[in-house]
Amino acid sequence: MQKQKKGEFSMHEDLRTDDEWTESVSRKGVLTVVDVYNEWSGPCLAMSGFLKKIKLEVGDEVLQYAVARADSIDALKMFRGHCKPIWLFLIDGKVVSVMHGANAPLLGKIISDTIANLSKNVDMDPIDLQDAVPESLLHLDLALELEEKRSREMAKKMTNPDYFPCDRYALVYIQDFVCESSEYMTAIHSSLEKQGLNIVESLSVKLDEGEPDHLLDGTGRENMAPKYINQPARLMLLEGEEAHATLKSGFHEDNVIDLIEKSGEKGLLLGGETLRYLKLIQKYFFTIADTSIKQNILRMAHKRLVVFSSEVEEISEKVHSMGIEVVEEVHNTTLDPELVMSLTETDEALKEPLSQELSIFALRNVKKKISEAPFLELEALYTTADESIIFTVFPNFGAKQETNDDDMKRED
Repeated sequence: MQKQKKGEFSMHEDLRTDDEWTESVSRKGVLTVVDVYNEWSGPCLAMSGFLKKIKLEVGDEVLQYAVARADSIDALKMFRGHCKPIWLFLIDGKVVSVMHGANAPLLGKIISDTIANLSKNVDMDPIDLQDAVPESLLHLDLALELEEKRSREMAKKMTNPDYFPCDRYALVYIQDFVCESSEYMTAIHSSLEKQGLNIVESLSVKLDEGEPDHLLDGTGRENMAPKYINQPARLMLLEGEEAHATLKSGFHEDNVIDLIEKSGEKGLLLGGETLRYLKLIQKYFFTIADTSIKQNILRMAHKRLVVFSSEVEEISEKVHSMGIEVVEEVHNTTLDPELVMSLTETDEALKEPLSQELSIFALRNVKKKISEAPFLELEALYTTADESIIFTVFPNFGAKQETNDDDMKRED
């Protein structure tokens, strides 16, 4: 670690390697304020005096200050190329606040508030380093790279029928002249209702070059793609059983296509014949697709119910320390007598223990099976991966968590 010359502000560490970074920011129970800099711009010297004053006031026990060179620390590579000062506030190795620029009053307030929260053991939500990056033209290349990576990951998941049941979705592209006709739109909505297809969302769009191809692929009308580029239209996302096949046959049976095309204009395009239409869903209906994928990943996740006697000391702390997601838990509760009878059919010895007051946990892991072994070591009375039993005990298992994007970071 580089030494400071005599006369320089020496109350900070100069972090230049991955090991120095890890060691410095991982100290427990201390607020670490880090000035992230690039070699060509240097650290923010204008704030040194202000930070020295604060550090002298609060002491080394709760506050440490460091400068970190993004050029040579891999964990900070997302900050390379920025000239604007970037301040990270870390506790136990996790970023809990971020500041951009040289704003002494704001810096002081963040330090004061964070130290106050630290002293009161207030939980502070961690911030992903990617979310701490300031918007900048210099950083556009990395931002684009990250966006492309996320897009590839999303596209891969959308072709997995377990994650995204693409046969349940279809697209209808409707040109403006169709939308402006009450006769045409009434026919479209009546047919969709008759077919039992639900309109998930409807958007005004102008397709970019190449996008009409995703709807025309396999129709024999691929040469008409230029006609639909940059034209005002409406794009509907539909959901239902065998959505595309149902949509196509229903529109023909109800003469919807013949009605619209009698004018000589082909104002409807249907998406779902090939998987190329998924590119349009990903672009125009990203949130809906993303939510569906996350819910299905959670639905498919490995689950386990674990039951302990309420007399087992500190059991909640022990279960939570295993690093497995605890979705539901209750304490000092009893199981329904009929359920106890069902669970003890093959083991009468469990009947009495399971009829007492219990601590019950429902766990989930999106990546691998949850072994029963560690829970048996903790003297669990009963454990099972049978989802029917889990949902009997916790009918709303995971309902709250399935709307929380943070849960999916494990999967990504």
